Amino acid sequence: MARRKRLGLTSWARFRLKAFRVAAAGVPEELALKYADDLTHAWSLGFSPYHNMHKLVQEQFFQPRGIPVALRGLYLAFCNEFWKMRKRGMTRCREMVDCLIKKWTIMGLDPDVLRDLVDLLNQGASH
Repeated sequence: MARRKRLGLTSWARFRLKAFRVAAAGVPEELALKYADDLTHAWSLGFSPYHNMHKLVQEQFFQPRGIPVALRGLYLAFCNEFWKMRKRGMTRCREMVDCLIKKWTIMGLDPDVLRDLVDLLNQGASH
């Protein structure tokens, strides 16, 4: 199984350095730096929403409710799928959300917990 990557204090700097090394071959230094900065910014925009969502769910939902550690991965997978639907504007339709909850209920998750997660994610995203 692949090692799980985590965002740390040096993640942005390491990513920028890697992007610079890729672009630096035969390219003026200014252009390589600009490329590395732009790529790092784009990477952070794509990474941060999911990271922030996971942090919110971990701190404000899993820990206070005592959700078993063994089930947290499944609940986070549900959150990822819900978040993806939300980004596409598909969560405005109540039937779509109910269908998603039904899918994950069939996999063994508690539908009441899933609805509470949906409420938390909708509330957290609006702040």
